[in-house]
Amino acid sequence: METLEQSRDALLGVLIGLSHACTNNPKTQNTDRIYVDGLRCSAQETDIPTIQAQTKKTSEEKDTVAPGCAFCQARCGNTDDYDMVCLWQAIPAVRDAKERLLRALQQLALETDAEHVPEQTAMLLQRGLFALKEDWEPERYNEITRQIGGTR
Repeated sequence: METLEQSRDALLGVLIGLSHACTNNPKTQNTDRIYVDGLRCSAQETDIPTIQAQTKKTSEEKDTVAPGCAFCQARCGNTDDYDMVCLWQAIPAVRDAKERLLRALQQLALETDAEHVPEQTAMLLQRGLFALKEDWEPERYNEITRQIGGTR
């Protein structure tokens, strides 16, 4: 049986995969709302079925944005769901920077009207989620975190 933490990690992994899908494919009119709703769901106290339902919506959005990726025979891995264990087991400086970035993204989502996501907010959500999958130096994550903090 899946734990609450595992459900949250699965949701975050799909959100990160969606952000990567949107780097090479146009997002839909629903993508920004999915980012906001998913990050909110991952940040709030909720139950496993609610998180799983949001994970399903997010996965469906990813398949809509990049329909060929789910069945691609020459998988590049770009749109794969991120395994959050990679974040939790990263070296401490990187893990801490990624955790600060994730908390900033969640807070931004909590403060955003999901029905009217400003373009700058959408760009920061996309950039921040994308960054969580990357293997960068801590300062690059910290820069995005500062940008997010500057919007509030």
